[in-house]
Amino acid sequence: MPIHPPPAHYTGTIDAYIHQHVVPNLPTSEALAAWTAALLDYYAGPDPLCVVRGEPGRRGAPSRVGGHRVVGGDNSPGRWCTLRALDGTVPATAIAEHIEAGALAVLYAARATERARWSWGTAMSASDKAAFSTPRLKHCHIDGAKQGAPPSPRARALRNLCPINHFLWPMPRSFSMLRSGWHEHPAPRDLGESPTVIACVRAAIDARLDGEQRAVHRRYLQAVGGSLRPGRGEQRISIVRTEGTPADPRPRVGAARGGRSSAVPAARGTDVAALWRSALRG
Repeated sequence: MPIHPPPAHYTGTIDAYIHQHVVPNLPTSEALAAWTAALLDYYAGPDPLCVVRGEPGRRGAPSRVGGHRVVGGDNSPGRWCTLRALDGTVPATAIAEHIEAGALAVLYAARATERARWSWGTAMSASDKAAFSTPRLKHCHIDGAKQGAPPSPRARALRNLCPINHFLWPMPRSFSMLRSGWHEHPAPRDLGESPTVIACVRAAIDARLDGEQRAVHRRYLQAVGGSLRPGRGEQRISIVRTEGTPADPRPRVGAARGGRSSAVPAARGTDVAALWRSALRG
């Protein structure tokens, strides 16, 4: 299943963007439900290996933490699960044995000190890296999977691995983003981290599911402390490809109509004023 790149320019509602450009890059509803059910069953079982994000000092090295088997990694395990749910090369029924065998990616890149302790998982393959970097997309979590939220290693692992908790969004290094005429708190510049956008993505995922699949989604939400709440999908956003990087000393594009800054630096040659005018007209 090919991953589609974002448009070079978009101005419109959050819901329209999600349905046009996020939903087509999701696994099928059948795959989402199957992977979620398989991971829920595995992590409800005896002594699963909790593949969590973060855990400095434990990345790629399983250990016991509070009675749980835990191995840390970066965002690679979640990316790997999303890609396998998309391409179907690993059936959901095989995920438990893949976790136990360390047959999924755990690190995008490892420091020399980490390589010395690395005893579980694989490096993310070049083709899997390119699957996101070529279309300029980042892999996002709906329920946060980083260290500290939630406290249970099993819930953290479910948030980290379940494709039903993942979506793809334009890379902030390549796209400027702004809110048009509305505000939120917190207000991250990267709209892939926006609480409003995230709520709308979850609602769109849930709407694609049938009754049995939706019941699996509810089991997931209960297991990880997640919630399904109404989004504000009618709010307007603008996303423009700029190829800017956070380190560049370039002008920043802010929230329209006096709001907080909500964009990464614009690339040289980008007409920032025109971007503002386009968003305000929208």
